[in-house]
Amino acid sequence: MTKVLFLHGLDLKSDNIKRDYLKKRGFEVIYPQLPKSSFEESIKIAQNLIDKESPNIVAASDRGCAVSLCLELNQSKLVLVAPTWLRFNQSKNKMFPKHSMIIFSKNDDEVSFSDISSNIKKSLVNWIIVGKNHKMVDADALEALVDAVKWSSGRK
Repeated sequence: MTKVLFLHGLDLKSDNIKRDYLKKRGFEVIYPQLPKSSFEESIKIAQNLIDKESPNIVAASDRGCAVSLCLELNQSKLVLVAPTWLRFNQSKNKMFPKHSMIIFSKNDDEVSFSDISSNIKKSLVNWIIVGKNHKMVDADALEALVDAVKWSSGRK
């Protein structure tokens, strides 16, 4: 079974939907509670889980994407959903790792399409444009998340 470490953003309601959708589609999902008050503590929690659990995939949404860019991923692949990495000092100068999968909406009112596309052009990443808004919980966005996790893990 594909093991996914899911790093949530600030909108837990939307990210709980993503987590549950992945579980219903047969993935083992590790879903730590990351403190809103400490970016550094969020990094420590996530890194400890990578080191302990060796997930196949680190999937992250919103602020969780910024956290994920500060991690040593080891062998884990990265799937980023509506990444807001530019808002955080620790991640704003980071590039998306090669062979990552980025999922974003052109209708996102939180993340600029030009910011995403300029980072993508500098990195060798795969990307999917889908979704109605930043929450990324519409049917097409959820299916794109599943597809990205499957693709990243080599699962068909």
